[in-house]
Amino acid sequence: MYPTDEGTYVAACRELCIIEEGKDQEMLRYKIMGRAKSYLTNVCKNKLGEHLLNLELPKEIVKEFNDYRMKKINEDFQKWSEKIKELMASKNVTLC
Repeated sequence: MYPTDEGTYVAACRELCIIEEGKDQEMLRYKIMGRAKSYLTNVCKNKLGEHLLNLELPKEIVKEFNDYRMKKINEDFQKWSEKIKELMASKNVTLC
């Protein structure tokens, strides 16, 4: 699950290629889980075959998610770096 620039969230089940978008994160989580359960139940109940499992998401969804992940990692690193600098300044520590 990741946020979009439009103020919504996208949730995806990679293995079943199920994608949902919504404004409420918690509701979206329940919705995507319900769709996945329904999908799997239907595949098993009707013996539709394993070719309907382990599917691939559209490349743009994977790219958006990876872009969000990298942005989040960079933001977290920046916060960590600033905290380290503050701590070092408060203790009068310098790096070589």
